[in-house]
Amino acid sequence: RGYASADLAEAYSEDHPTFVKGLLLDVAGTLLSPSEPITDVYRRYGAAYGVDMPDREMLDRFRRAYNTPWGKSSIRYVGDGKEFWHHIVSEATGCTNQDFFDQ
Repeated sequence: RGYASADLAEAYSEDHPTFVKGLLLDVAGTLLSPSEPITDVYRRYGAAYGVDMPDREMLDRFRRAYNTPWGKSSIRYVGDGKEFWHHIVSEATGCTNQDFFDQ
């Protein structure tokens, strides 16, 4: 059937129900930005577990881990995403102690 442009969105949504209620995309800090550097957060929580490395090294390790395909799944955020972020944080900080991640 034909639609006027004003009716197109409504007609499409009637014919094709959607299950997505919202989508937020943030391209490298354009919409959201942390209140403090991630290296400070990792160092503060990880100090008790021996996390102590220069910011540059931690950031380089973080970027390398984040930009490397994750072998557990073709998508990063499976379920609640904790397993993915556990991998990223342990690669960035060098700490694999589970207690560090349970804080």
